[in-house]
Amino acid sequence: MFMRPLPQTFAELANDIKQQITNLHIADIRQLTNKSLLLVFSETKSMMLALCLEPSEPLITPIDPPLDWSLLVKADIEVLRHHIIKMRIDEVIFSDVDDIIILKGHRKGDDFQIRHYELIIELFKKHPNLILTRDQKIIWLLHSFGIDQARPLLPGFTYEKPLLHENKKIRNWAVAIETYISSLQTSIIAERAKPINKIINSRLKLLTKKLVFLNEDLASWNVRLNARVEADYLLTLENLNRHLDNIDFDGVNLNLDPRYSLKQNALIRYRQYRKAKQAQAPIREQIRLANEEIAFLNQIKESPQVTIFDIEHITNLLSDWHLLPREKKSKRTEALKQLPYHFSIDGYHFSFGKNALQNDYLTFKIAQKEEWFFHIKDHPGAHIILHQTKIDAKSKIIGAMLALILSHQTTGEVDYAQVKTIKKGAHSGQVLMHDFKTMRLLKVDERLYDVVTTATRLQR
Repeated sequence: MFMRPLPQTFAELANDIKQQITNLHIADIRQLTNKSLLLVFSETKSMMLALCLEPSEPLITPIDPPLDWSLLVKADIEVLRHHIIKMRIDEVIFSDVDDIIILKGHRKGDDFQIRHYELIIELFKKHPNLILTRDQKIIWLLHSFGIDQARPLLPGFTYEKPLLHENKKIRNWAVAIETYISSLQTSIIAERAKPINKIINSRLKLLTKKLVFLNEDLASWNVRLNARVEADYLLTLENLNRHLDNIDFDGVNLNLDPRYSLKQNALIRYRQYRKAKQAQAPIREQIRLANEEIAFLNQIKESPQVTIFDIEHITNLLSDWHLLPREKKSKRTEALKQLPYHFSIDGYHFSFGKNALQNDYLTFKIAQKEEWFFHIKDHPGAHIILHQTKIDAKSKIIGAMLALILSHQTTGEVDYAQVKTIKKGAHSGQVLMHDFKTMRLLKVDERLYDVVTTATRLQR
């Protein structure tokens, strides 16, 4: 989720936040966990701040896609939502001394008058506070008591900064953020995986029962295939115009329809044989499809679900198999969701997707046949396109590094090939590669984290 180098100090973290959210609007507030909120900013809606108010380790950090915030529940804090949704961030003030970040902004009130607010985030260990003020007066707060017990933290009171502790410990923000992001990703993946695993287990149980009935049905039709042997035997008898109730067939009493002659009974059995033969084909096809789906679901069930990309990829696969309903969205939303990202570095032009729709649109609609395709080996991840026909060592390494970074890896193997050799797979985001090469990287260039973060959407 966090794809740029982690800040080492509070000043680096606050500066990073300041550069990214100034002049943006707060579009929504979602609940990440019991103690964490997610501030979603407008314009691109891809800029998000995670605010953790866990007393043991409070922090604030940008969250990078892929994270579908629309799936998170809305934060149940109506007063805060009422005042800061659509608030434009005018200024970000911070102090490295006291671990406080103040988001100063404005929005139109219900009376169409401009209101100025300050969202004050106090990241004190054991006593984190989230305070909203207007004209220096507290109008809402979420707190764990102030460090300075004499400080009045109540609605209607003037906000006062807390007294500082002289023996304040310097926090390692990089370690704190890395630990938080890791636990957050684990909890989100576990939460997303619950309905997926439930659907998979339910479907596997249904398919197992279906196979039992299909095999029983196939066995019953197999018995009826003996009708051909019986018909062949009847046609070997003399006087085929005779009408008989039964006849001995290899020591077995073979029942006949006395209304018809031996020849007619043979023809009836030939028809029964053809019907059994024809009935077997669709049953065998159903068994093949059921076994194929069981193998597919078991593969998903056993696959490592370690990144958001994994969960999104599995969700798209289940949607392709009609096991999950596709989310209904407007044509405009779907069109925007397809647009991949683009950036330039050292004279090379790259594009990449962050979900299955963007990957498909980029590789099979935008990329030219002679351009180059990169993808992490044997793992769900982004499609990377190098927009040039000739590839050199430097562009090859940059493309491979991007494939690792966008799959949340720092080392690993990357496959690359020309786009003309890439074929679309059976499901969204899947490709079949022919005539490709593989390279292994032991590290990535840290510059690319910032480049990826600032990449812009391609225009139609």
